[in-house]
Amino acid sequence: MRRVPWLMWLLCLWRLAVGENDKFQSNDIYCYSPKHSVEPQDVAWKCDSSKKICTRTIIELETNITDCLMSLKTCQLVCDENASLWPKPVELTFDRKLKPVNVHEITFNTKGSKQSDELKNLIQSLTRYLEDEIKAEFKDEKLSEIGGELSITFVLQDDSTSVFTNKANESYTLNVTVSDRRAQIIIEGETYLGLHNGVETLIQLIIYDDISNLALIPSALYIRDGPAYTYRGILLDTSRSYYTVESIKRLLKGMAYNKLNTFHWHITDSHSFPFKSKTYPKMAKFGAYSPLQVYSHRDIREIVNYAKIRGIRVVPELDTPSHVGEGWQSFTNTTAPVLLCFRDQPWRDYCGEPPCGILNPINLEVYEILKNLYAEFDNLFESDLFHMGGDEVTFQCWNKSEDIVKWIREKKKEPTNEAFEELWASFHKQAKVQLDAVTSHRTKRIILWTSSLTQSKNLTRFLEPQQFIIQVWTKGNDSQIAKLLNEGYDLILSNYDALYFDCGFGAWLGEGNNWCSPYIGWQKVYDNRPRTLLKDLNNTHTLANPDANSQILGAEATLWSEESDMNSLDTRIWPRAAALAERLWSDPNTSWSNATNRLLHMRERLVARYIGSDQIQPTYCQQNPGFCVK
Repeated sequence: MRRVPWLMWLLCLWRLAVGENDKFQSNDIYCYSPKHSVEPQDVAWKCDSSKKICTRTIIELETNITDCLMSLKTCQLVCDENASLWPKPVELTFDRKLKPVNVHEITFNTKGSKQSDELKNLIQSLTRYLEDEIKAEFKDEKLSEIGGELSITFVLQDDSTSVFTNKANESYTLNVTVSDRRAQIIIEGETYLGLHNGVETLIQLIIYDDISNLALIPSALYIRDGPAYTYRGILLDTSRSYYTVESIKRLLKGMAYNKLNTFHWHITDSHSFPFKSKTYPKMAKFGAYSPLQVYSHRDIREIVNYAKIRGIRVVPELDTPSHVGEGWQSFTNTTAPVLLCFRDQPWRDYCGEPPCGILNPINLEVYEILKNLYAEFDNLFESDLFHMGGDEVTFQCWNKSEDIVKWIREKKKEPTNEAFEELWASFHKQAKVQLDAVTSHRTKRIILWTSSLTQSKNLTRFLEPQQFIIQVWTKGNDSQIAKLLNEGYDLILSNYDALYFDCGFGAWLGEGNNWCSPYIGWQKVYDNRPRTLLKDLNNTHTLANPDANSQILGAEATLWSEESDMNSLDTRIWPRAAALAERLWSDPNTSWSNATNRLLHMRERLVARYIGSDQIQPTYCQQNPGFCVK
């Protein structure tokens, strides 16, 4: 066994005898010494307090050590002004001295208003989740038994919120006070969602120190925290490629770690219909890729419940009237065709990508089918939002339908783009009537993608701003954003130049790169700040509302699945979605460069929990912050 350098022994004896005046005192158990180290260390880190970064130190080469030497995780926590938390909290004060805790002794208590049975079950699930996550951090480690128990108290102010809504309060406070026998932790939330967010923060604050072989936590800490934006989402397209239930749950797990709160499930499209409807079983029979590549009611309930425990709502999208095809051909006994232009060629004349398909908006049976599908969705998804899709409607298909042209002319109009726009808008209004008839949420709002319809001069006559939310997928400098804001619409930003995670790969039709290349790095995701986009828009298109940011509900990263499936899911999403998470939660005034060290640390947390996050820098950069700067 290698000997510890004699200077290190003398330093430790000196510290024990006289102590130090800086913030790392001689009784800090995380400072390297033979007394506290399980075995001699080759490498440790010291905090450069002026730069707030950790410096890698080879102990054997040190001849004049005057600083506290720590493990990397410990140094990252005590040296960073945000305690290396991701996303960074709104307000944080903490004692940089750490104390040991016994993660195998955890007690829970709940205080607050009277709780419903549903809320009690949620809190019980949350306690199990927290306990499992803490123990998972240390499952491979043989911890020393030094340290007091973890005493965790949940304080709930509002017992009425168990289902996520866009107006729900997600804020929380977190207090930590540690004595020799107990770590007293109090998480207070206005709602269950706040409690969950506090739990996610706490998980990051309990670290394994591989020098002392202890679980450590700040001896005193206070956090007041809450999100800047209420909609913080990820879209997953499960139609173009199928994703298993387990892979979706893994995505949700990563979302919870990053305080992302909305899973937008683009469950069907023209390529496949994996939703196993009980009302129309032939849709999945005809439209799924295989009998095993479907989502049953049981699967969906499992996903929704898994998400709910983790503070995530699941917003389903049944994309219509375009983006339909496989599965819809099962309706053969209707008085008029339900599906038009299915698999028509050349496909470029009738749709954005093969296979083509569009619903027949003048066939009233279409709306009866939608009503029954909506009823199933409403029974399965506990969401105050519903996504109707509504983009990429090409009028050529409707124009070649003799029945539709005749129907338009009977209304004393010609089949012009304006007439088709009115027909398109009428479809969504009638579809909303069907949704309203079966929904359990009286205030459920509809989300639509930006399209030629949302550019119409008659948009507000077609679609009321109080009922419809518009999701922007065009560029962040699109003048349409200013127009929609001025007309009173709430928006969700998914501008493809920063938030389309399928961009930058090879073309799947033809050769070269795909249509939205180049690849979007996490830096661009992080700096895609809604406030900055609005400021730039206001310079060229005056915004009527001086507080237009209040109309931005949030943003969403999207993964369209032409070229990805469950095998590439993790690397496509992470850690870029983590960059989005901090932008929407904290909305810091700083740029990506200030977040790099913490994101590298967050990436390691994801990997440790079996989420296959992509690498963004060599490991050297994580261990030597400040060296990998351009």
